[in-house]
Amino acid sequence: MDSLQVPVADQQEAALLPCPPDGYVPLSELARALGQRVDALSRLARISMVPDALRVERREGTRSVAWYLPGGTAAGLIAQHRAGHPMPWQGKPLVDDLAGKYRLWCVRRHPSACLKCYRIWGHSEPPGSFEAYVARYTRLSLGDKAHLTQLWAKLRPLPEAIEHLVRLCGHDRVVEALENGALRTLERDGRAWMDSRVIDEWSAAGYPQALPSAQQVWALPSTAASSSSVDLAQVLWLIEHDEVQARMGSGPVSKGRLFVDQLEVGAVMARRALSAGAPARLDAA
Repeated sequence: MDSLQVPVADQQEAALLPCPPDGYVPLSELARALGQRVDALSRLARISMVPDALRVERREGTRSVAWYLPGGTAAGLIAQHRAGHPMPWQGKPLVDDLAGKYRLWCVRRHPSACLKCYRIWGHSEPPGSFEAYVARYTRLSLGDKAHLTQLWAKLRPLPEAIEHLVRLCGHDRVVEALENGALRTLERDGRAWMDSRVIDEWSAAGYPQALPSAQQVWALPSTAASSSSVDLAQVLWLIEHDEVQARMGSGPVSKGRLFVDQLEVGAVMARRALSAGAPARLDAA
């Protein structure tokens, strides 16, 4: 995180003036009238939140600077404040604050198994840079923002987690969710684990078989048959004759079990029913 480059809203660093233009007043003189500290106003000016503010050298040949703004702008800000109107910098995320949140998120970033983070980031990869983070973070709800920096929950041994989930929704649904990535496991110290927060969020979502964005849903043949309202023998016939995609499971729980693309089974059966003008039946003999 030492290499984090925090962008500023404007490139005023190059506009350092030797003296203030006529009619400009020191920003520091507005602090009391605006109910702000001098250093806070300078910080706001540095990220272009104070309109028309310019940097001026305090002493020639030094790095010390002061901020000035037109007298009319200063009078307008004071009038806004006294009338109870919002200041230009209120309600806007400050770059320095966002940088702090970004650093904290990088430290506490949840593993890819977190389904809620996957949803928060729009069912896509999380941002890979500070700029991408700012562009997406500022549109999130307060609850989603809070979730991103919550401490990640404890891990549970995979056998224990599986036993718990099977009691909730049945063995087949757990196996299919693992195969489709709706449930994810972690490898630590040569052992398989599942995070307890993943379990809670998957349960709260209604035990989904696959992620909402899934292009393929790998299911046990019996599940695919039930989903398409056909006999198991018909699904097995489709697999045997390469009418649909199938594969053997490779996960810690699904290894060695046969899976079929449930969406493809439904599409094939629908096409056959449409072409025949009647409910599809296959010769499974």
